Parts: sequence; structure tokens; C-alpha cells
Amino acid sequence: MEVFWSIVGSAFGGFLGVIAFFLVKWKIEINKSRPKQVGEYLCANELNQGQAIESEGELMHHHGRRISDIEELKLFEAINPIWEWTNQEVGKNKGFSIIFGPYTTDFDEPSMYSVTFVMRSIGLSAPKRKIDDEILLELDVNSSTPDYAMKPTGEFINFNYQDKISRGYVRISDLAKEGWINCVLKFYSNAKGIWEYRIMPYQGYENPYDRLKKLHPKVRIVFDKIIIKKIPKIQLPTV
Repeated sequence: MEVFWSIVGSAFGGFLGVIAFFLVKWKIEINKSRPKQVGEYLCANELNQGQAIESEGELMHHHGRRISDIEELKLFEAINPIWEWTNQEVGKNKGFSIIFGPYTTDFDEPSMYSVTFVMRSIGLSAPKRKIDDEILLELDVNSSTPDYAMKPTGEFINFNYQDKISRGYVRISDLAKEGWINCVLKFYSNAKGIWEYRIMPYQGYENPYDRLKKLHPKVRIVFDKIIIKKIPKIQLPTV
């Protein structure tokens, strides 16, 4: 009988050891699968301030203005300079977006990623009716990959293939919340091509900014940063 219980005890101890080993490996996998920040871009960076020679590598601008005055930053509870949406055309070339770029290769391997647009408003109240909760902004993640095509004459031409990987919308009710808000787009990247993160007025109206100011005369909408994170796939540990 003593031999029997000794065997049972040894088996039970071994079982507990296996469970403990599994739990340790599971915890390691959980830690490995947590999102890891791989990039951060300031919307009102020092390099590109709305001048006519804005450069790739940082976020660029088509409309708005840079806020760097300390007292004005306090109004928005901001630490670093921020970018405000206005109708003023800035930057190089013309475009519909407020913020675009930076045309970089932020992804080191195929994986799930997230892009977080950090923004806020003041002077904007939440709509009382669903029908009044209009879309104000369109956000997207765009990939540009070199490609080529053949003309009917047999001549090859080179071009950049544009692929809008992810898209999201920001409504009045989103920006009417207190403080800074995070608008997150999640997507899969094959880690190829050049990447761009864009903030654009919603194109449902001919002049979205003028319409916004007409409905909410005191509203101001500003943007702080865009954060890129990698979301590793969790692996079930083996014993």
C-alpha cells in the first residue's frame, strides 16, 4: 500500500510540475504578445510646420496651423506643439487632407499592427439625436508599392500601386468627449511598401470645415500624435 501511495504521490507531483511549467510558458507568451510601440509621429513636429518645403520622414500637412504658444497649449492641456484643423492651405502641393505622410517603412515583419490617432476638440457638444451625429473626419492607413504595367504598344511603365489597408471615421459624438481621445485602426501588414497615415475631412460635404463652423461656431479640433504598435500573434505553449 505504501508503494501505491508513493507512486500516486510521484505522479501527482509530476502533474503539478507540468502544470506549473505550462503556466510559466503561457505567461511568457502573454507578455510576448502584448502590443509593442514601433513608431510615434508628432502631428506638429519641428521639421514640418506647414512651410512650402515640408519633407518626407515626418508627418506633413495640407490644411491647418501649428500651435506652439504655451498659453494656447494650456487651453488644450497639451505638452508639445499640436496641429489645428483650419481651412488654411499649407505645405507643398495641394491636397484635401489635413495631415498625411510620413512615407516610411515602419513595419519590420508581417504581423498585425495598430495605428492610433490622438486628437481632441473644445467647443463641441454631443448631439441629442442620432441623425445629428455627423461624420467629421476620415482616417486611413495607406500602402504604396512599386509596380509596373505594359501599354498596348508593348512599352512598360512604372507606377506606385496604392492600397488603402484600413479606414475609420470620427463622428461628432467621438470628439465631444472630454480630453484627448484615441482613434485606433487595426490591420495586417505584409511589411512591404511605403506607408502613410492620413487625417482628412469627411468628403460628404463640399466644404466640411465651413459646415462644421456653421453648426458649431466655437469648435476647435486639434491633433497631437500618431502612434504605431505591433500586435504579435499569441502562440499556445507546448509542454
